[in-house]
Amino acid sequence: MCSAWLPAVDGQWQEWSAWSDCSVTCANGTQQRKRQCSAAAHGGSECRGHWAESRECPNPECTANGQWNAWAAWSGCSKSCDGGWQRRVRVCQGLSVTGQPCDGSGEEVRRCSEQRCPAPYEICPEDYAVSMLWRRTPSGELAFNRCPPNATGTTSRRCSLDHRGVAYWEQPSYARCIANEYRYLQQSSSPTAKLFPAQITTEVHGHLAKGQRNLAGNGMSQVTKVLLDLTQRRNFYAGDLLSSVEILRNVTDTFKRASYEPSSDDVQNFFQIISNLLEEENREKWEDAQQVGLRFQQLNTVAMIYPGSVELMQVTEEFIHIVGLGMKDFHSAYLMTGNLVTSIQRLPAVSVMTDINFPMKGRKGMVDWARNSEDKMVIPKGIFVPQAADMDGSPVFILGMVLYKTLGLMLPAPR
Repeated sequence: MCSAWLPAVDGQWQEWSAWSDCSVTCANGTQQRKRQCSAAAHGGSECRGHWAESRECPNPECTANGQWNAWAAWSGCSKSCDGGWQRRVRVCQGLSVTGQPCDGSGEEVRRCSEQRCPAPYEICPEDYAVSMLWRRTPSGELAFNRCPPNATGTTSRRCSLDHRGVAYWEQPSYARCIANEYRYLQQSSSPTAKLFPAQITTEVHGHLAKGQRNLAGNGMSQVTKVLLDLTQRRNFYAGDLLSSVEILRNVTDTFKRASYEPSSDDVQNFFQIISNLLEEENREKWEDAQQVGLRFQQLNTVAMIYPGSVELMQVTEEFIHIVGLGMKDFHSAYLMTGNLVTSIQRLPAVSVMTDINFPMKGRKGMVDWARNSEDKMVIPKGIFVPQAADMDGSPVFILGMVLYKTLGLMLPAPR
């Protein structure tokens, strides 16, 4: 037999612990920290030295009487509705041997969540509608879902109370849903666009690339053709209406920056797009889009009430000005679509001898709804006072007039 010799293992000190809190809150006190020794083995020696050490910790001088520390944060509410309680505490410190305790209480309590809990009949039940699961929601609140697969964004649905005080689901809102095709086109028409998705045709890509070489107008012409095709399909979300207005804004801004004169096809396509957006069948979509604008737009008062409608009319006005700048004196354009009639004229002031009437109901080809409309506009000749001059010095005016068939249907009711 033989035995194995094992070397002795001495004990080893571990790391010191953190210093303890000071033993007092005022005047000088002490702090301690400790360490442990690992066990010795095979006849090894124990750790040498102290297992604990102390040090002084300075504090503010003790006052004769106690002083309150700051209040701690409020605790969470004990209930989420029908009234609960929350509390906060503070600590009295600095009391000397002969002093008095702090005046007042070390605890405060207050009421919270005092709103009434909705009764079961005031909560919309879980519902499966339009291929979406809508979770149980209290009245007055919104539930959210993702948009359908062919769009990006979120849908929302409000839980409301009827005249009996019973909760019911409103129709879902698609004002934040933008179909993928519209989103791609909006990104491509953006002034900051750098990359263009493959879903846009090669021809569009080529024209937009030229736009980066001071021929952006050609690219925007193609964008209007694509948008015209999309709006003629009559199948879009409320958010697509607002996206279309933004695309028209990008087109108009690009034409302006590039000093581009839109062709007759560009002008016709532009106004046909607006006419498509204002089809009466889109009335509910416009109401949906306007309500979102009413709740979320942070603009001036008028734009908060009519965000999409106001933007559409502003873009139309700016486009008319661009078209007029490219005209020769005495020239005019008259465009008629299913939902609007537009007149654009470039008039030297001296040529306006009589009042101008719009629309010209006897004009050949005038659409029936405009011919039979009681709406009309009279521009007095007296307003054509010379205010600006073109290159040869003769004062000229660009006059644009638009008669909308269905715009009134798209505006929210006055509040």
